[in-house]
Amino acid sequence: MNGVRLFFQRSGRVDGPSAGALTTIGVLAALRGDTVLPDVAMTGTINPDGTIGPVGGVPHKIDGAAEAGMRLVLIPYGMRNDHDLAADRDVDLFQRAADRGVELRAVGDIYEAYRLATGQQLPRPAPAPAPTLANANYQQAKIIAAKWRTKFRDEAGKYAQVPDEYKSDYTDDVMEGAREWDGEVDEHFNQGLAPPALVSAIAGASDAALANEVARTIWVDEKRGRKAATEYAERFAQAPMKRRIAIDRLKNYSPRTLGALGTSIYGYMSLTEGITYERLADLLLSGELKKPILTELTEEDDAELERILEAVYFMQMARQCYEYVEDVLELAGYIEGLATPESMPLKATADFFRRASQANLNQFEKMVVEQAAQGAGVTFSRAQDAMLSKDEDYLLAWAARKFSRAEMFKEFEGDNLLLARLALSIRTYTISSMLIAKYYSLGVELDEDGWISNVKRDAPLKYMVDFAEDQTRRNIQMLRNAGVDPSDVVFDYISAGAMGSGDEVDQLDSLNWYWECNTVARTIAYLGGFATEPPAE
Repeated sequence: MNGVRLFFQRSGRVDGPSAGALTTIGVLAALRGDTVLPDVAMTGTINPDGTIGPVGGVPHKIDGAAEAGMRLVLIPYGMRNDHDLAADRDVDLFQRAADRGVELRAVGDIYEAYRLATGQQLPRPAPAPAPTLANANYQQAKIIAAKWRTKFRDEAGKYAQVPDEYKSDYTDDVMEGAREWDGEVDEHFNQGLAPPALVSAIAGASDAALANEVARTIWVDEKRGRKAATEYAERFAQAPMKRRIAIDRLKNYSPRTLGALGTSIYGYMSLTEGITYERLADLLLSGELKKPILTELTEEDDAELERILEAVYFMQMARQCYEYVEDVLELAGYIEGLATPESMPLKATADFFRRASQANLNQFEKMVVEQAAQGAGVTFSRAQDAMLSKDEDYLLAWAARKFSRAEMFKEFEGDNLLLARLALSIRTYTISSMLIAKYYSLGVELDEDGWISNVKRDAPLKYMVDFAEDQTRRNIQMLRNAGVDPSDVVFDYISAGAMGSGDEVDQLDSLNWYWECNTVARTIAYLGGFATEPPAE
């Protein structure tokens, strides 16, 4: 709807993302010509696929709605009890609403909430069967997986040649994890699951390389000194050369169809993530970042060596990202289907996701990092350092914001530049949305090593995963109905499904992949000019 301008007016205290779902309903109703019923109130965050996330302070919001004469209050699915700050105890929300004379309904997604808030049905892609991967993509995945498994064997062999005194519990654990990843490859292929098989093959090779290079850096440091170890960390991954190759491959890839446009988006996502990792490694090796961020890799109290070893991790991740660009393009091959339009709003779409990701990060830092600082009695900077050291998603989002886009995209121009910006914006938007979902909506708790130890709201998490899976099916079928070959989206959909059957950590990873699938699918539909369909029967 080009030319539409929306104006927002608010009263009272509005703080945090709790009004996200209701604001979304208001905007959609304004665009569609519907009216939000005056006696309906709502609280809840809004997620990329339309699910509604839990929030805090619901007892007081029920009280406020009752005082304002509301008939119906909508709250997020999975919330029966919440903390009453005034009474300092948990209360039954439905009993609270009954006592205040209002009806309370728990809703899990924007479609249900929109119907209750407006009395109208929000259009949605029709239900769809689970998509399958074309045989050509399956066979290509087997070829690429075999390449990564060869890399795994090479790295495992090199690690075996490192003297034991330069290995550690950390490197041994990483190598053991690599063997487990490699062992899963055949299991997935035997079930016809090529995407998770390839994911496991890449993870196995990457972890084996990490264990090998960390141990060898320690070896070089011991035998040849700190300067030599720093130079080894700078050079082993050959990151500048591999970045150059990835950039040239993307420059020479012309997305003549909308399906191929999706391939470009995924390729640029991997490239920009690699650039972020490489830049973090450079900052550590140059000393601009004075301390290691993520992990303690040695048992000795040697901060400088820790910093170098963490740079090894970032360089290895950069190498993996750059090499995966080639895989993405090989998996896609030449994708047939609906041609890309002559003119697409790439810049406006990239700007939209950039602003959305920035808003998400601002809310996350205010609602999570700042509150953690206040609770611990420390500065925001110190609390931020602690969060950066525990959550790699936050680290990537923070780094992508910190590094100038001119620096990250200086190799590109024209549509290549716009696609790179779009890809980074989508990736950062998905990551930043997950940060809010994890720490604000789902109540994720971390142990002292940064591993997820508990998800307080596991029922909403399961709802989100199931809904996201269904949404992805619908969006993939919508693309296919329009003549688009969404092979790359299907690939990630199948990978996400393989994760969703695991524990809560795996379910969070699955949700992240589904959200990215959905965002890419809807972006392709929007750029193609067919983002809406009639309501499902």
